Amino acid sequence: MEEDKPPFFPFPSIREGQRAFMEDVKQAVEGGNILVAHAPTGIGKTVAVLVPALQYAVQNDKTVFFLTSKRSQHKIAIDTLRLIKEHAKLDFVVVDIISKQSMCPRAKAGSIYREFYSLFSEFCRSEQKNRRCRYFVNRDDEVQQRIRDKIMHVEELYEWCSFRGVCPYKAALEVGESADVLVCDYNYLFSSDIAETVLEKIGKGLEDVIVIVDEAHNLPDRIRNNLSSELRMSTITEAARGLRHANREIYGNLMELERVFAKLAMKARKSKKEEMNVDRDFLVSEMEKVLRRRIEAISYDDFVNSLRNVAEHLGTSEDAENTKYKDETLQRNVLNIADFLDGWRTSEKCLRIFSASQHNENPSLHFKLLDPSIVSEPVFAGAHSTIMMSGTLCPTEMYAEILGASSDRIKGKEIVLREYNSPFPEENRLIVVTRGLTTKYTKRGEEMYRKIAEKIAEVAEYVQGGMAVFFPSYALQRDIAVYLPEEVRRKAIVERREMRKEEKNRLYELL
Repeated sequence: MEEDKPPFFPFPSIREGQRAFMEDVKQAVEGGNILVAHAPTGIGKTVAVLVPALQYAVQNDKTVFFLTSKRSQHKIAIDTLRLIKEHAKLDFVVVDIISKQSMCPRAKAGSIYREFYSLFSEFCRSEQKNRRCRYFVNRDDEVQQRIRDKIMHVEELYEWCSFRGVCPYKAALEVGESADVLVCDYNYLFSSDIAETVLEKIGKGLEDVIVIVDEAHNLPDRIRNNLSSELRMSTITEAARGLRHANREIYGNLMELERVFAKLAMKARKSKKEEMNVDRDFLVSEMEKVLRRRIEAISYDDFVNSLRNVAEHLGTSEDAENTKYKDETLQRNVLNIADFLDGWRTSEKCLRIFSASQHNENPSLHFKLLDPSIVSEPVFAGAHSTIMMSGTLCPTEMYAEILGASSDRIKGKEIVLREYNSPFPEENRLIVVTRGLTTKYTKRGEEMYRKIAEKIAEVAEYVQGGMAVFFPSYALQRDIAVYLPEEVRRKAIVERREMRKEEKNRLYELL
């Protein structure tokens, strides 16, 4: 009934399961607690979580951080907030924001500045410091007022600010000081460097933030990947070869790094192991030792900085708008080495592994964060309240434990675990299993790939409209796609491993 609806709720009726979810969100927010919610597709999660969270934020001077990893989810959140504003006739401020480099009018899509944050960050810092960036220097009160008055998708905000000659990222954060809702990426709270900067710029403490984690099943891997990296011997070799005549000092230092890899490979071969643990301090101390002995004695930090500097100057122009790279592959290799060496020093508990076959074919060194709760637990403990939600957050106990949201680790907050029923009748879902088809590793081969491709083509022939096919890996996708009929391949929209984030977003928009 109409009178049973919360005042901010913009739709005529509330779905089954949606009311219970909204009530749980309301209690979690009002009590300053943590809700871990498995809410199936179709329940209407976005509006159900935003209505009570926004109402509490507006009334209690809090800021909602709606965190999502996908641009498509940004759009859903913004569209929902527009509906709420129109329905409630309420004046509240929303800012949609993505990564700094993706909002920069000078770092064009596809440029290396979009790919490497470290390179972009140094470029941006230098341009600001020397007041060479007209977008950063300009201020336009009309732009800020428009962002406050109108709930904009980030693309609209970007276009409007760029047209007016104002930095979109700077304008967004300045309005963020008075925002009731920020729609942004996980990194805005789960990357400590970014979180500290953003909270400082908007003048908020973590205790003033209501955290909503959308598609929360993705958060553990996202945190792990942020603190994980791999460096291959071939990357070092190619970078050294490219700099041999251009920069003899960097070339020599890279050869020293290659020798450290060779030493690890020798150790692995003697122990007859293809993988072995490497102590965090080993790489740093080995490099410090050889770098101090060189004619131009430098530290490990100096070496990392010198790699970034040489990468920056590999372009023919200092302006990100116009840079044409002499050798983008070389620049990318040098930056990959710098980022890896910088990340290797992290104090977080990581698994550090050296991998090499007995033939020493392209050995690699990698580190991977094992426990994402190291990053997430302090956020959940410090925030006013947290809602983690997903259609695949089951079992909730497991995800809560993995992310450190448990009562034995976070004191003073109630941890509420909920699993809601799907609003759709069970008979509406058809699950069909085809006997004789499998992607099990031992069963893979030309015959199995051909059978799977034939079944995909058969289903495509009978399904009206579109269909999606999901594969365990890009490699398996490629192997099976070879056997698809030409008419199916011609119509297929394919996600590929090498696609950049912007390319993937454009691909998803076609669906």
